[in-house]
Amino acid sequence: MSDAGRTLVKAKDAKQSSQSLDPTIKSQGKAIEHLEAALRLLQPPQKNDQKQDQQKQDQQKQDQQKQDQQKQDQQKAGGASQRARDEDARRQKERRKQEGATDPVEKDW
Repeated sequence: MSDAGRTLVKAKDAKQSSQSLDPTIKSQGKAIEHLEAALRLLQPPQKNDQKQDQQKQDQQKQDQQKQDQQKQDQQKAGGASQRARDEDARRQKERRKQEGATDPVEKDW
């Protein structure tokens, strides 16, 4: 751009003689190309990151569903006795949870 400015100043000073503006136009064109390249570098990344994040979340959901399905299949394969043990363990956990939350308060009187 500075080259273009100097050429324009020369052309202004030399009004009587004809001055070619081709170098000025070429300099301006180069400057514009450099500015466009700089702007491309400064632009934020495209939305590919968001798509990748969404794909990761979808994959995690699918993995979780597969794991849940495998657990269900294992429970079915274990038979009635395994299901009974699992149910008993679940009830014991719930009972412990309730007992922990409802501890009797000591009398302070």
